[in-house]
Amino acid sequence: MLRLRETPTLIVVPPPREYPEPGTRGEKSAISTNSFGLVFPSIWVYKYEFMINTDLPLQSMLGGFEAWKNVCEPFALCDGIKHVYTNSPIEETGPTLIEWSEAGTIHKGHAVLTLTTTINMEELGYFFRHAAKSSIPLRALEVVDAFVFSTARTCFSTVTTEAPGILFCSNDNSDSNLQQGWKMSVEYTSSGLVLNVVDVFWNAATQMTTETQSSTQPHEKKVEITRGRDLLVGGEEDSLFYRWDVAIDRRMALVVGRKLRMAESLQHESAKSLTKVESRLDVDCWAVAVFGNFKTQDVTQFLLTLRSQMNCLGAFPYWYDLSSMVIYQEDKSVQATLIAANQAAVQHKKRDSTATEAQLILCLVQGEMLEREIRFVAESRVELLTHCLNQEWVNSGNLEHEDYINLSLLLNAKLGGVNFTTGWLEDFSDAMIVGATVIYPDEFHGVRSIASVAASVDPLLVKFCAETAIQGPSQSHIESLEVMILALLDKYYKKNQQYPGRLIFFRESSVDLQRNVAEWECTRLKSALHKAGALSCKVTYVDTRKNHNQTFFATSTSEPNFSLQGTVVEYDIFPIYVFDFFLHTQNGPSTLYRVLFDENRFLPDTFQELCYCLCFQFATGSRPSQAVPAFEYATMAAKRAIWRRRGYYRNFDLYFMLLNPFEDVGDNLKDTMYFL
Repeated sequence: MLRLRETPTLIVVPPPREYPEPGTRGEKSAISTNSFGLVFPSIWVYKYEFMINTDLPLQSMLGGFEAWKNVCEPFALCDGIKHVYTNSPIEETGPTLIEWSEAGTIHKGHAVLTLTTTINMEELGYFFRHAAKSSIPLRALEVVDAFVFSTARTCFSTVTTEAPGILFCSNDNSDSNLQQGWKMSVEYTSSGLVLNVVDVFWNAATQMTTETQSSTQPHEKKVEITRGRDLLVGGEEDSLFYRWDVAIDRRMALVVGRKLRMAESLQHESAKSLTKVESRLDVDCWAVAVFGNFKTQDVTQFLLTLRSQMNCLGAFPYWYDLSSMVIYQEDKSVQATLIAANQAAVQHKKRDSTATEAQLILCLVQGEMLEREIRFVAESRVELLTHCLNQEWVNSGNLEHEDYINLSLLLNAKLGGVNFTTGWLEDFSDAMIVGATVIYPDEFHGVRSIASVAASVDPLLVKFCAETAIQGPSQSHIESLEVMILALLDKYYKKNQQYPGRLIFFRESSVDLQRNVAEWECTRLKSALHKAGALSCKVTYVDTRKNHNQTFFATSTSEPNFSLQGTVVEYDIFPIYVFDFFLHTQNGPSTLYRVLFDENRFLPDTFQELCYCLCFQFATGSRPSQAVPAFEYATMAAKRAIWRRRGYYRNFDLYFMLLNPFEDVGDNLKDTMYFL
């Protein structure tokens, strides 16, 4: 058992990691990105507080601001809150009566402007010329934020009529979402400002969905991104760019990418997992449970195909008479069916097996709600390891060979086998790789969130355990982080008889992680290590983001078959003084890693190669994961926990859900990768 230290000790948060010199290992190449250089003139900007004597919510007041603009100052900027910026002083003439319409309702009010400060935009130029000796010009960057937000509002009607969807990350027409999307799209780099135009400016005639966008060829995306830039700039007469004398580049920016040294060799090495798993767990006690109206011949054919594929990979589960190992639900409850399948597995287990319960019950399921109930009962009631497959697996004749390969690899990992490891990670055998996330399920109606932490517990960094907890709706930090890390450290110690020497914490965030949240969580990590007695363990805290506004493309000067896989971009595109980089583990989307605290003092090359190699040990398929596996597993465990609110699979009533407790996964499963 984990023995906690009782002596109080001051927990010191590591200092923020400063920006190191860029990495050097690997071949450099020019890469284009959806960033356009932005230059503001050296002018004085006047900041006013804008108020309307009305009790309307902020979102409605923005409509009042538009009405005031049309009357008084057509090219004023708004920050989406209560401030107005102009490039010339406004004569204060007292309250101005304005009238505007919203959702068929007429609103009236008196607008009042009060000058609060003046801002010299020359601060931006000075900052970029003397970055090492100058503080960040926050007031000038306020103006930049207001400019791009106002630009979005100005061209909003134009964009939405010519392109489907809402600008950037918005989910509806609310200006708060729109503003947040624009704030995420502006960065200040080592040399100047850039504005990111993301690929939502699609031609309405194509009617592109998320799926069709992902299959769009890179050159088509580049054309649409450039078109999006032209939509934003607009014509001279009605353009904020023209009226404010703001220059924006016509071509996408070029940045330096670097192909990691092990990129090609690791791809060839990992291909071996498609022909042979590295190690397997003897599976001699298992069964199949069928829920729904499946034809017997279809079930038999599917199982025979699966057995053939697993045998080819070297994963040989013990197979016995199909009529005995397949249990049909018929008129039994879910729990009774799982218990019957478990009994069948134990009854027909391999003769020399010592198993007292099924190692795995493979469930063939018709219907999502039924699948939710199966997982709830299996994980929280009967504590049996299951894996659910929907009817497409059984009834579809269009499954590819790779589909069966991926399923076989997933099952092997879920049962404790090892699909693939790489020698590049031998130097990190003392590390504990941790992924963490907080999700806000729509089904919880904004009244609850779920925190999840997944951590490696073996020297090969392939076996993970997860802890989940339910918490308040608006909490950005992980409230139970210390308790969860202590539980995972206990599992690590039981398996290795020692504590990790390094803890590398990958924290999911969809927007910039607030510094105070990172500091709070880093303090809890240090406190957990202290209580466990792992005093020499050093912490690295990494803000990890899959959803960002950056897209990269191979340039025309690249080789014809140039692939972005294995490419890292770390310079000319980031805020100054921050150790971060984009990493492509696939020839597609990249992941942003931002190292906020780092007691281990990783060199950029070392840390980038670590992240890249870890992705090839992802257990659920034959391809590397987009982000490090610990990050992906934490997300899987969090989504799995949604179904463990008692009655969730039967009733979506808000109050019913709140009255029923969130149930943890059974103790028998906590040492497994049940969440795969």
